[in-house]
Amino acid sequence: MINSIGIHFNITFIGAGNVAWHLAPALKDAGHNIVQVYSRTLESAKALASQVGAKATNVYEEVEPTSHIYIYALTDDSLQWVMNHIKIRKGLHIHTAGSMPISIFKQVRDNYGCLYPLQTFSKEKRIDLRKVPFFIEANNKESETLINDIARCMSQKIYRLSSEDRKELHLASVFACNFSNLMYIYAEKMLNRKNIPFDVLHGLITESVNKVKKIGPRAAQTGPARRGDNRILDQHITLLHKDPEWQEIYTLLSEQIKKI
Repeated sequence: MINSIGIHFNITFIGAGNVAWHLAPALKDAGHNIVQVYSRTLESAKALASQVGAKATNVYEEVEPTSHIYIYALTDDSLQWVMNHIKIRKGLHIHTAGSMPISIFKQVRDNYGCLYPLQTFSKEKRIDLRKVPFFIEANNKESETLINDIARCMSQKIYRLSSEDRKELHLASVFACNFSNLMYIYAEKMLNRKNIPFDVLHGLITESVNKVKKIGPRAAQTGPARRGDNRILDQHITLLHKDPEWQEIYTLLSEQIKKI
């Protein structure tokens, strides 16, 4: 392979989910040619392919065998399945998973790596990828250079990270994003019981995020557990009597705040 600086590549996307819906248009805008989108569901493949001027398929034997780069934007379980069915060895093969090692490619591909964007993606909301950190890894220097160049088509925040360290990063992101969003879901449920709109919390959520960014999460921590206000803690636990699982979660999280 040759260095990708100034060269536009033919790219095939394996997967048409949320991550692919953001990366494929960004790479097309950077001048690369998205030649094909594969998905197990043809409708999903067609929907993304129509956005980037690519062909669509849901037949793994029909995946384009001559692309320069294959980007596997799949769930962890699907990635293993696809690896067993798409047997193209040539080209550079890149997955986008935070928790999967690049060694998944070792026995079946020659040049491979990871391009992990640290962001939560939804098809409904456009993301400015220039602000998204990308974490890269490859099995050789040449592949790493190409992945780095591909990443820089989308963002200037590029970091090299091993598979083992990327697992820790992915775990941290689950705590920071997925678990905090679960709290929002339950908060919305509680507000709905009293016909209070969720948007009354928007300002609080925004200020909390801004404060974490400015002074760090430890200094930003507030609330009754932080103050050691056991009267309020007991009151809240009583209010949760109809949801014993959330009583337990509230108690455990409050104890962790006290310890920290």
